[in-house]
Amino acid sequence: NQTWLSALGYEKEEVIGKNFGDMIHPDWKAHFNENFPRFKAIGEVLGVEFEMVKKDGSTILVSFHGKIGKKPDGRFKQTHCIFHDISGQRRLEQERERLEQKMNQMQKIESIGNLAGGIAHDFNNILFPVVGMSELLLEDLSPDSPEHAMVTQILTAGKRGSELVKQILSFSRQHEHKLQPVRIESILKEVLKLCRSTIP
Repeated sequence: NQTWLSALGYEKEEVIGKNFGDMIHPDWKAHFNENFPRFKAIGEVLGVEFEMVKKDGSTILVSFHGKIGKKPDGRFKQTHCIFHDISGQRRLEQERERLEQKMNQMQKIESIGNLAGGIAHDFNNILFPVVGMSELLLEDLSPDSPEHAMVTQILTAGKRGSELVKQILSFSRQHEHKLQPVRIESILKEVLKLCRSTIP
């Protein structure tokens, strides 16, 4: 009919006398040739999907419903076919699947951020007395004493840990940001430190 002709881009005279299999995409021809005799024997198929080639060489995905018409004596007479172009529907389904996968990935990233934020808070609670006690000890120790140098190293390590906690909280978006001008070289140094611990 005209709808079928319009869907594939043919004129009536161009398809009369041709085998239906000529319109099927080469990847599906073997499947069609194998199953058409089975279809004739069963008498009906519903919702079989395959690709058909349009006159311009492009393809459409169709859902095929077929029913065999028989003569009074039961012999094969003709095939009644209904084709439904589902190319647009399939594209929408694929786009929906892509968006669902993207949403799942975003949820995973959010979960990682929440986990990182929780660990960072716990780590910060551990560091708090380390930094605080180190500062108190430095007030009681002579600057020239060996103990003063060791406690200074402890305090420096504690402060570096606190800075790391801030970075993790920034990553997990659980820390308020304040915009201010900075010297870019200090940021690059911190980025290099972070890269060394995460990239082989």
